[in-house]
Amino acid sequence: MGVNKPHKRFFDIIFENIENKDKSSILIVGDDLTSDVQGAINAGIDSCWFNKKGKENSLGIQPTITIYSLEELLAYLGEEKTRSERMDDYDYR
Repeated sequence: MGVNKPHKRFFDIIFENIENKDKSSILIVGDDLTSDVQGAINAGIDSCWFNKKGKENSLGIQPTITIYSLEELLAYLGEEKTRSERMDDYDYR
């Protein structure tokens, strides 16, 4: 690829190679604030910080949502609510 996360170009290359080009329907899930979450932010994509160890976010990087278990992710994705309604239910740390 020639480029790594969190660079926007990394995500641009991914989007060039997938069918769904609608960024508003994509959620980047990752456990690293600097590469996964910041990368999603740089690319204009919603992000989910999988904070399994309950670490403090002292970096000032703000994911769209924070989850602490995969069950929370499944619940978030499976809810029959609008995106904004789902956002109101989750931690924004």
